Amino acid sequence: MYRVIIADDEEHVRAGIADVIDWNNMGFEVVQCVADGREVIAYLQDHAADVILTDIKMTFVSGLEVAKYVHREKRNERVVLLSGYQEFKLAQEAIQYQVAHYLLKPTDVNELQAVFQAIRQELDDSRSGSTSPRPDATAVESAAASLHIRVAKEYMEHHYANDISLVTVAESVGLSTAYLSKLFKQATGENFSDYLSCIRVEKAKQFLHDPRYKIYEISERVGYQNLKHFYKLFKQITGVTPSEYRNRAEKEGDR
Repeated sequence: MYRVIIADDEEHVRAGIADVIDWNNMGFEVVQCVADGREVIAYLQDHAADVILTDIKMTFVSGLEVAKYVHREKRNERVVLLSGYQEFKLAQEAIQYQVAHYLLKPTDVNELQAVFQAIRQELDDSRSGSTSPRPDATAVESAAASLHIRVAKEYMEHHYANDISLVTVAESVGLSTAYLSKLFKQATGENFSDYLSCIRVEKAKQFLHDPRYKIYEISERVGYQNLKHFYKLFKQITGVTPSEYRNRAEKEGDR
């Protein structure tokens, strides 16, 4: 069993993480479940662990400080940071501390499990001597890229109704437009503009189920001031016009 420490200053969050995952089945044991980074550091002074899952921002000692401590002391624990969208700048700072993974709050259970399955494979490889116990430069770069893409997606989900572009989003995550475009294509298999269009069309579908909204109002609500362009794009993605989609949804609702 690999040893896990969970740290979050919200009791329901740390209890939820501890209870919702079948840790033993994944090959892990939760050895500490604490409310602050100072308790993590105190534990590490007398014990070893394999993974630290910590909120990036806590009352007294942050998860960022925990990551810094592990890095400074050249310890082998892998640090996984839980970071809210608004704490992205802190997460960027943590890249220098070779954090293994980043998860955005609210935490998706499937994503959390996938991260720990990957970590278990890394730890198994470390035991067999096939990889270094500490994350290497490639792993750190990959974690940083993953964080940037997550935050870019989150930004788009929050601001899809605004006049946003690749330039806008690149500025929000601190990357060049060329690099973000490359990362986005690698991570999603789609161009930035196509991904944004899909977000907007999905939001439009939700509005189309509500008869209170006229189609031109929906077009504006999802970021398209040009109604003709909205119609064209909607049909391109869904195969039907917004009017046809609404009519179909109304008929299905009457059944």
